[in-house]
Amino acid sequence: MAHLIEHLSYRASDARQIRNKAILSSIGIEEDGLTDHDKVLFFEIGPADSIGTMFEAEASRLADPLGGLDDATLAVERNVVRNELRQTLETDVSGQSGRWSDELLFPPPHPYGRPVIGSHASLEAISLPDARQWASSHYRPDRTTILVTGRLAGQNAESFVTDRLPAPLCGGIVEARARRRYEPARGPVDEHPEGTPLVRHRADVLTPELWVTWRVPGFLDGKRFIADVWTTLLRDNLKVTSIADGDVNGIDCYSDFRVLGSVIGCRLKLTEASHPQATAKHFMTALAGLNNELPPKLRRAQTRLMNSEAALDETPWMNARERAVAAHFGGTVDTRDKWAAEERLVTLEEVRTFEDRYLGARRAHTMLVERQPANENSSQPVPTDVKKVVPRNEWVVPTKSALNALASVRFLTGMETTTLSNGLLLVMVPRKKAGPVTAILTFRVATEDAAASLAAETAVKSALDSLPSDLRFDMNHWFLRGMAGVSGFGSTAEVEPALQLMAAAVRDYRVEWPSAQFLAESAPRLREAEASPSGKSDRLFQSLLLGEHPFARHVSAADVAAISKPRIVDFLKRTFAPRNGVLVIVGDIEPSRVAAAAERAFSGWRSGTDFEVRPPSAAVPGQSARTPAAWPTTPGIVARAGASQAAIILGCLLPPSNASIDALYDVTASVVASELRTSLREEAGASYEVDVNARSLDGGTAYLRVDVAVGNDELPAALGALRAFWTGVGTGAWHTNSLLFQQVALVRSRLFAFEQSGDLAQRLAGAWQLRRPIATVDDYAAFVRVVRPSDVDAVLRGCADHLVVTITGDEAAIKRASLR
Repeated sequence: MAHLIEHLSYRASDARQIRNKAILSSIGIEEDGLTDHDKVLFFEIGPADSIGTMFEAEASRLADPLGGLDDATLAVERNVVRNELRQTLETDVSGQSGRWSDELLFPPPHPYGRPVIGSHASLEAISLPDARQWASSHYRPDRTTILVTGRLAGQNAESFVTDRLPAPLCGGIVEARARRRYEPARGPVDEHPEGTPLVRHRADVLTPELWVTWRVPGFLDGKRFIADVWTTLLRDNLKVTSIADGDVNGIDCYSDFRVLGSVIGCRLKLTEASHPQATAKHFMTALAGLNNELPPKLRRAQTRLMNSEAALDETPWMNARERAVAAHFGGTVDTRDKWAAEERLVTLEEVRTFEDRYLGARRAHTMLVERQPANENSSQPVPTDVKKVVPRNEWVVPTKSALNALASVRFLTGMETTTLSNGLLLVMVPRKKAGPVTAILTFRVATEDAAASLAAETAVKSALDSLPSDLRFDMNHWFLRGMAGVSGFGSTAEVEPALQLMAAAVRDYRVEWPSAQFLAESAPRLREAEASPSGKSDRLFQSLLLGEHPFARHVSAADVAAISKPRIVDFLKRTFAPRNGVLVIVGDIEPSRVAAAAERAFSGWRSGTDFEVRPPSAAVPGQSARTPAAWPTTPGIVARAGASQAAIILGCLLPPSNASIDALYDVTASVVASELRTSLREEAGASYEVDVNARSLDGGTAYLRVDVAVGNDELPAALGALRAFWTGVGTGAWHTNSLLFQQVALVRSRLFAFEQSGDLAQRLAGAWQLRRPIATVDDYAAFVRVVRPSDVDAVLRGCADHLVVTITGDEAAIKRASLR
């Protein structure tokens, strides 16, 4: 109920149009919400001068969350949620497994044993009167915390609030006082049960999975900070190679913090699951082994957590969201600061006591998820008798727009670039009072070296594998198909030793091949990705889109396994070369000091080769990019028997890109996303989300890609809507008035992303990798601002001429829908 009402509140209306999405978007405000077992959270982010509007919008939601809704709108939004359910609990196997894990950890009558999103049956049973009654009982001032972060333009807090709250909600502020701490219902549901014997389930997994989970105290019980530390310890130190069991080929540890009980767990990927009970015992032995040299491991875990907190503090909107939740449940605005301080003060004794009390074999819940037979369909058919509704957002040109103001924000003020004596390009961006400093050393990888780069990911051993426990910097190396490098973030005071370690990592390394990690973990993971429906559809889409172009070549697990050690060594010598790299450093730094430190660290690193990575020629749109038959009559199909949803990928090659054209393509992608979300989600409820991206590759190759998941029953209508959009390109297929809104959204997203120094550093490194001038990162907003409707039309017309389409799902359902 709570989750559905969250959705419905975005379709509600108010007499003053305070919550009109188009109006909010035009002035630079982004809104979103989420629901979990404990809360419904709404948040709005926007320019400083829009803080009053944001407050009024949320106050209006609180006063009348379902205003102006009718049964037809409820039916459409219910279908949106059904598709979200299919996507998160049926198509995504990990979601289904997570639900089973909750049932195991929180048996009835505990509320956490029920999925937040509900079931098809429970959603169908909700009527509009039910929703209104629930909303009136729960959307009340005495159950609400509103956190406002920003400048109040000369007003004091009391007048700011009372001037904007609707009359029914405003009883006056008598005195400033601490909020009473939230007290959840207590009782037998709060006990921490003993572990359970192995439970078995079947799902559409490619290989079996063993889930080992523990129920630990809720985050109000004063032990969240210790659980945080333990989760980090598990992620950092539990590796496949540390588990003495050849059947384990992957491990992922996680945590989920809630009020009435939290979860720490590890998900083990297995090859055969021939002895799951024994595997669980081997895992517990590895867990006990974490106590060996625990003090330095604890210091590294706390460093990682402190750096994460610093990065969060650097991002005001994320910080505000976390503070709001902490204040709501903890009672004071500084609750989150107290929690962060407690993490830094965790002692070795507390860590070991927590393990003895809550972790270990005695309290572990184990669950085996086995592969279901291909003909076993676990999905349930559900009614989809919904009629289209008219979305409430009208793309009327606003009288006020935030585009110019947002586009004027600059991020590279004070940027300095220099070339070190060995030829390495150094880019430095000072940001006063920023959180952690981010340093990224990036190299280009030639297309013919893609397999060697993936092999190097586990073959390269360096000083980064055993960082000093007292170093307040997180560092790692990484190898991808087109890029490789070393990244780090941490304290400003530790920049010089971090640079020394970076230099050592690319100068003094050794190669172990084939590595134990590759054989035990990476190779099985690559093979699983190749065999997965999503992996197959990605490869099919790329082959249809790019044909024989080098970027269409798939690098398989077998390709990586076939790489020899001398080949990896040769690749590293050619790639780890100063003139083939860039070092980007962003944070609270003094460029002159950093440049001197970088020169000291890297001056002894020279290259014995003049190898230059040359990009492949740009792929150009043409007849070779067409599907074998006209879309969408016979799209490329990847069969997934029994799937309740079809995953559609469609796209096209675009003319070669550059920095300004990148912006045009991004605007075009945003326009396509807006139009398809309107027709597929807001009008028909046929999909939970439509994801559209324009992607540029080294050398100028660019393409547009649309991803949308649709329920089987809605697939014919969805294909019809897609067909109607693309065949109507050039004849009013999109609302040109929406262009301004898409431009504002893109510039706004850049503003929010670059609040974090790490995101800005990554964008600068990415610009260099694409051979763009570094300064164009700051020019992007200006490029977006000058895009015209005719520019978008030209891109869409070219795209419509050579679309490629793949659909993954139940083959019979796809063929029936494609022929209608």
